[in-house]
Amino acid sequence: MNLTTVFAVVGRIIRQFGRDRRTLALIVVVPVAVLALLVWILRSPLATPKVAVVSPDAEVKRLATAALTEGGQLEVVELETTDYRQALRDAKVKAVYIIPGDVLTAMAAGRAPDLTVAVQGTNPTLTRLAEAMTGKVAQALLPAVPRPAPVPVIGPGPKQGGSAPQTTPSPIVVPFVPQKPVVHTEYVYGSSAFTSIDIMAPAFIAFFAFFFVFLLTSVSFLRERTQGTMVRLFASPMRPAEMVLGYTIGFTLFALLQSAIVLVFVVYALKIHYVGSVALVFLIEAVLTIGGVNLGIFLSTYAKNELQVVQFIPLVIVPQAILSGFVFPLEDMTPALRALGQAMPLTYANQAMKDIMVKGLGLADVWPSLAVLGGFVVFFTILGSVAARRSA
Repeated sequence: MNLTTVFAVVGRIIRQFGRDRRTLALIVVVPVAVLALLVWILRSPLATPKVAVVSPDAEVKRLATAALTEGGQLEVVELETTDYRQALRDAKVKAVYIIPGDVLTAMAAGRAPDLTVAVQGTNPTLTRLAEAMTGKVAQALLPAVPRPAPVPVIGPGPKQGGSAPQTTPSPIVVPFVPQKPVVHTEYVYGSSAFTSIDIMAPAFIAFFAFFFVFLLTSVSFLRERTQGTMVRLFASPMRPAEMVLGYTIGFTLFALLQSAIVLVFVVYALKIHYVGSVALVFLIEAVLTIGGVNLGIFLSTYAKNELQVVQFIPLVIVPQAILSGFVFPLEDMTPALRALGQAMPLTYANQAMKDIMVKGLGLADVWPSLAVLGGFVVFFTILGSVAARRSA
């Protein structure tokens, strides 16, 4: 092996990167920015889930509240309405514990306490936590359970002809054996058949459709620039907006095909549970896809080679995956992180798809998210048109 030749290749690579300041900047900025965002999220305290206790017995309510707040896993709040299901729909609380007023009497009689926990059904982890805490609630009620009175047992009287004194009757206390509570889980959205995969499926569909579309468009548009196609197009009477619109429609056709494949595979091959309209899901996915196409066109104008396009992926895609509710629930983050998440299109796509597939909502309910996605499409189209003219 000729080491001189080997080090000559190494030197060429170093000189090539040294002349490409944009690539060097991305090498430094991308990992630092992504790691800083991850550390910021992990160090930020998540909001404590809010729950409520409904019971006609004030003492039962007090004991249950103390048990639920112990350890700081949950925060108990008072409901502003008597309709606890509406409070769950409005996300005022994450779970509601419904305890009947005769629960202490039932426990004293040796019957199992009958408890109901109502949950949103959109967060499997929180549902499991809410169900697990019912055992702690039942245990906290034990001190208030009225104990049965001692049962006196009359001892034998004096023997005939004898003078032995009669013994004092000794009471027998029947031991109290608490029964394991019977827990009924009431779902506002979904059902017990929904698994974690079913709940996360809407976010999977949105994320992977957006990711693959962005990758396809940015790399393809970069090749159009590097091969000189765009220079020849700008030499024609074609306007920049017309050119970008043409590229957008062309790329969108293949991007929609790819998005449809993702949707069909998740829904029919993986056989996830869902309650909404698949056609409406595809509409949301299509708008997101068009936004991804235009974002890919815009950012690819700042790349000189495919390596730089690949480096844009963690800088653009990873923050959206983290802050859009795909990894961490957006409503549990700090206000600053929520504000960042609300500035990203994937956030609105995730919310709309979850509203459709898990909550069973219709177009009249998800149109605000759809309108915001449409705004992103228009914004990225304008940026792409301006950047394409500048980079030609």
